[in-house]
Amino acid sequence: MIILCQCPLRVSLLGGGTDLDWYLRRGKRSSAIGFAIKGNNTVAAMKRDNGCDKGILNYSSREEYSSEEVISHPLLRAAMMEMDLGFPIELTSFGVPEGGSGLGGSSSFLVAVVGALLTLKGLDTAKESICKLASDIEVRVTNGSIGRQDHYLAGLGGVQILDFRQDDVYVREIHSLNLLIENYANRLVLVATGMKRSACSVLESIRDDDECVKRLDKIAGITADFIKAADGFSNMSDAENALDNAVLECWSEKKKMRGVVSEKLLNLERRIEDYGCKVLKLLGAGGGGFFLVKGKDERSIESMRGDGYEVRDIQINKDGLTMQVLD
Repeated sequence: MIILCQCPLRVSLLGGGTDLDWYLRRGKRSSAIGFAIKGNNTVAAMKRDNGCDKGILNYSSREEYSSEEVISHPLLRAAMMEMDLGFPIELTSFGVPEGGSGLGGSSSFLVAVVGALLTLKGLDTAKESICKLASDIEVRVTNGSIGRQDHYLAGLGGVQILDFRQDDVYVREIHSLNLLIENYANRLVLVATGMKRSACSVLESIRDDDECVKRLDKIAGITADFIKAADGFSNMSDAENALDNAVLECWSEKKKMRGVVSEKLLNLERRIEDYGCKVLKLLGAGGGGFFLVKGKDERSIESMRGDGYEVRDIQINKDGLTMQVLD
């Protein structure tokens, strides 16, 4: 029996950074809005035959293990120790190599791993349960330098509105807002910066920094105000303009935080805007990855492509984590 799990990447639209445990433990409350996008991390896992005393893990490296404690990959080691499987497995991961891109690649990978391991052990595989366990594991492994939104956005799929309280994540359904984001995403593209960074190192640098906390408070307030106003828009154009403004206001606060932008990134942002496009934000923790860009029109997007920029179209993945049991 082979367990095949696939989990998409994600785009965080509003509220990024306010999902960090150390921030919430200051008595804060916050929300985030985002969506899963096409491009999967895939994990295949199976029990090894009786008599095998070692497991095999294939990811960007290959390793054999005799006990979970000696596994080199920190997320795999933590997930397998959490499961306490009691039997060796063979696990292979493949898909999109998006580490350091700001698209939630490590969280997508871990959600797929946790889904596969829970299925092998015959435990609860409800998506929210998997997302919670995966976020618990990654937050613990990174000593709180990673937030919890990525696991839920990727694992649940589609558009998600998430509320954060200390150690808890709540999924909220606002139909009009979901519809707005789905339409909005059709006009967005990703523009690669050509730079990668460690999300943990960027987020660790802002931990407990009073100035950064003030910026996060503003981001949380902008996000909350937008969600509160979501049902009051008279038409789609007004709603899109309000969303534009909210995302840009959050980006204005985020870019002032330590480690988020460099002069090279700011120069690239200006060059993209010279095409008539609107740079909404830098995805992820900052320092590199992808800009989220709203194109002026198809001609401006094609001009960027023609001039050698890596521009990716966005398609929402509505399925989130999928799991199959293959005989």
